[in-house]
Amino acid sequence: DTLKSLGPGPVHTVKPEITHWGGNIHHPFQSGVCSTTVLTPQGYTSQLSGTSFSAPIASALCAHTWQALSGHREFNPSPAMVKAAMIHAAQLENREYSPLERRYYGVGLPQDVMSTLYDRSDSFTLLFEADLIPGKMRWRKTPYPIPASLRSNGKLRGEVIITAAYQPVLDANWGAEYVRTNLELSFGVLNTAKNTIQGKVPLEMEPGQHSFEKQLIENGGKWSTVKLHRKTFPDGVAGDVWALQAKLQVRAAQDKPDFPVKAYIFVTLRSVDGDTSVHADGLNALRATQWVQQSLPVRVPVQAS
Repeated sequence: DTLKSLGPGPVHTVKPEITHWGGNIHHPFQSGVCSTTVLTPQGYTSQLSGTSFSAPIASALCAHTWQALSGHREFNPSPAMVKAAMIHAAQLENREYSPLERRYYGVGLPQDVMSTLYDRSDSFTLLFEADLIPGKMRWRKTPYPIPASLRSNGKLRGEVIITAAYQPVLDANWGAEYVRTNLELSFGVLNTAKNTIQGKVPLEMEPGQHSFEKQLIENGGKWSTVKLHRKTFPDGVAGDVWALQAKLQVRAAQDKPDFPVKAYIFVTLRSVDGDTSVHADGLNALRATQWVQQSLPVRVPVQAS
């Protein structure tokens, strides 16, 4: 895309969140043969570049995702759900970018949002809809279904990719602190004796360690309306009972909302060596939990030629 999309957004939020083709720029900041060919209002073609050309493509992907999710008896698609699906698709298609690269690319280009809704054989994806109220018990799903093919000698060996989006409480009167609620996520090992989670994605700090608020905002995504976490464990990480946990935090001097805030959390477990039994093993592990569940997409896009 063009340099106009350079981030970050307010209080170091990831902007752009995703990218798409908007045309290349020639030196010095001129359009040319590598830019996007467009039809002008005068009826002739021209080479231009800009976010105005990438936005319609991303909007079309959103519309297709919304349609694929429509028709469920248990839930209806929402902007936050579709947003999470779009961003998660980009996470699945691209490597993890550095903080500097994210200012230009976000999490990358979502080649096909259907990759989020239809797993590959080497990955296992679940979407959770969580109702969160500050001050109430933390939302938790455990024991988390881990595919048998990703377990080795008591360890989880694979890649964990998490994307979450939610509709926070907003108040423009607070300026840059207009986001008044924060979603905290943790995917890790459950200590059944203490009923606590040792976070692995994101990695929980050791006792005695501290992070300043500035670091949490700039590098940890605190107060961001989209949460992005991923970690690869090529040598495995020990853990018997795994869990996914979420809670809602409010800023100081902010009244706690008396209504639940919905969060949509995508979690993908993926093989690091292309093991094609991961998806089937994940479904078997999911059935063993006896959780209430349903397949995500209702409509399957079919192309006729």
